[in-house]
Amino acid sequence: HCLRLSTLDELASVLASSSIEICPKKLRPKMPFFTLNTNVPESKVTEDFVLSTSKLVASLLSKPEGYVAIRINAGQKHMSFGGSTDPCGLAVLASIGGVGGSKNAGHSAKLSAHIEKALGIPSGRMYIQFINLAGSDTGFNGGTF
Repeated sequence: HCLRLSTLDELASVLASSSIEICPKKLRPKMPFFTLNTNVPESKVTEDFVLSTSKLVASLLSKPEGYVAIRINAGQKHMSFGGSTDPCGLAVLASIGGVGGSKNAGHSAKLSAHIEKALGIPSGRMYIQFINLAGSDTGFNGGTF
């Protein structure tokens, strides 16, 4: 049985009680993952960059960092953008909620600035794809969200 509340007074009353049952699956944080494919050498991708990217994604999407996954595929050979093999990137930010519509412009600006500062990939030489996933299409811990 799930607990449904419609007012703050109902929430306060429930929190004051001694026993609460909450639907943990429905309240689980909705995972995000970020993948960047780039021709920038692996030596330029530091642990600090990976961890700061994790914090940034968590902050952008208002998600707990404990559910954020980051994958940087650096040193990609045979990669070009706009007819040039200068530093470039192709990225995907996928999440159950937190992306879509007008939110993506802000996400793009902050991610691009972060990547350009750390890896030297100009924002005009990378695409970022935003994908809003359904919980039932996302596996975790032997089940789905």
